[in-house]
Amino acid sequence: MRLLIAGFDGIDPGVVESYGDAMPCLASLPYAAELVSEEILTWPIWTSMATGLPPSEHGVTGIFADEDAKRAWCRDDVKTGRFLWRALNDAGLSVGWYRVPVTSYPPRELDGWMASGTAGSPTGIWPVELSSAYEPGPANLWSKECLPIGSETRADIDRAGSALWDAARNALDAELESLLRLVEVSPVDVVFCYFNYTDTVQHHCFHDKSIMAQLHAWVDRAASRITGACDPDQTMILSDHGMRAVTPDDWGTHDKEGVWFTRSVFGNHSFFQSGMHRSPGLVRASFPLPPTLTPEDVYAVTCRACDIQGPPPA
Repeated sequence: MRLLIAGFDGIDPGVVESYGDAMPCLASLPYAAELVSEEILTWPIWTSMATGLPPSEHGVTGIFADEDAKRAWCRDDVKTGRFLWRALNDAGLSVGWYRVPVTSYPPRELDGWMASGTAGSPTGIWPVELSSAYEPGPANLWSKECLPIGSETRADIDRAGSALWDAARNALDAELESLLRLVEVSPVDVVFCYFNYTDTVQHHCFHDKSIMAQLHAWVDRAASRITGACDPDQTMILSDHGMRAVTPDDWGTHDKEGVWFTRSVFGNHSFFQSGMHRSPGLVRASFPLPPTLTPEDVYAVTCRACDIQGPPPA
């Protein structure tokens, strides 16, 4: 394989640094950079990576494509056809585009395969002949069982956090196994894969050191397994943003036994949160990087890593 790009939503470079040798796969990558962006929302950032354009040009801004209807973004909302997989295909490289927010739905024909089912989009795959290999698990963890509304004590919060982590770990495992099956049955030159529940867990369990340690251990094991399965010439592991603890200065916070919490923006899901997005995000690679990258730069860095020239500006 020519290049592997593995994306884990919300993984903070400072937190990763604090684990050091406890994350040996990431530590083995010799080059590091920070992903710096004024935008700290998932959907615009990954679309900028996929198009090489800022949100003002690709058109994906905010959490929903339709705020009133709470409609998730999809590729049809993107105001450009300048997609990274297209540039790679045009250079003769086949691509596995795995669950990348916004741009993987609906799955479309390309030289390689495309799987959707993350960040609000329905699950699907092209070509459909690969459906038996793609079984990513539950599409939604936003349930009362995992995140009960109106938790009043720290014990309630801890029980809910443990339930969420158990559910998220099962979903992440299913997504990982599906990716490994696809790589095995349909090898490609470039894989760009993405995991979003790493962000969800941190939003609600950032205050829980045990769960945070387990989550980051999972990320490193997943990165190691994906790298081993793909055996790429070059590797880049990245996140869209980092995470920080909720503070009293954040809108809508209240204190429950020493932990600050906000309310979720997702419709009627008024769930506790103890972690919030921040810049920068993480970038680790097997090849040289500048000290800082913007999300738009990831497009050009990918093209250079594959020794190809990207398309002209949109």
